[in-house]
Formats: sequence, structure tokens, C-alpha cells
Amino acid sequence: MTTSRTYDAKRRAEKPSRAWYKSKAWKIRKAQQRAEHPTCCLCERGGIVRLMSIVDHHPRHNEDYRQFFEGPLRSLCKPHHDSEAQADEARGFSTEIGDDGWPIDSAHPMVSGAPSRKGAPGPKPFGRPAVAGRSPPPPGAPSPRLGARPRRG
Repeated sequence: MTTSRTYDAKRRAEKPSRAWYKSKAWKIRKAQQRAEHPTCCLCERGGIVRLMSIVDHHPRHNEDYRQFFEGPLRSLCKPHHDSEAQADEARGFSTEIGDDGWPIDSAHPMVSGAPSRKGAPGPKPFGRPAVAGRSPPPPGAPSPRLGARPRRG
């Protein structure tokens, strides 16, 4: 058995969803996705029209049977699936940003507050850091202008 075949066999044994890809229900759903969205959605964002080759679960189904068969899908070309989608899977979250400027993936550290990698701190709170020995201004007081030089008397 070659190394890749050994890896594939191990992956099939560890992940029940590997068998779900062979089901009739998945084949029908995949055909519907291909018919409704025949081009790669990530290529389209860049102004390129490229036929899709892979139906991707986005966000990931995480071995959840219902999410696998009912969750959202996206159409990807092989280069995008093998680079961006696989990097997201290894990272544990997507770096995709929504129209509002925030990450769309609820697992993203900026949304969840979870550390981005083992041992790394979570996101920093918004606002200016506290300065030692200085109390915050009272409510309703005007805030100092950022970048303004202090006035000399």
C-alpha cells in the first residue's frame, strides 16, 4: 500500500463522513449544486469565470450528519479548494471578511474570542489601553484628539 493510500484508508476509518460522500442523497445534492452554481465562487470575486470542480461544505460540517446533508455549500475550482479551503481547515477557521468588515466564520478568533492557535492569546479588546496612574475620563467628558500634541502653558 502506498503512503497516500494508507493515509486515505486511515482518514476513512476516522471520519464517518467519508462514507457519506458515496450516498445517493449526496450525489443528488452535489448534482443540484453543480447545476445551480457551475462556476467557482472565489474566482468570480476576482472577476474570473472558471468552471467549478468541487462542491465544498462552507462552513465545514465537522462530522455533523445534518450539516453534511442540509448545510450550506459552495462551488470551487480545484486550485481554490486545495489552497484556500484546505488552509482554512488546517487553521481551524476562515479568514474571509464579510461586507461589514468582520470575519464571517463564527470560529474566527475575532468573533469567538478563542485563541487563534495553541497557547496564543485571544483578540485584544477595542479601545485605548489604560495608562498606569491615570484614571479614565468621566462619562460625557470630551475625548482627547488622537495624535494631538499636548499644549504647553
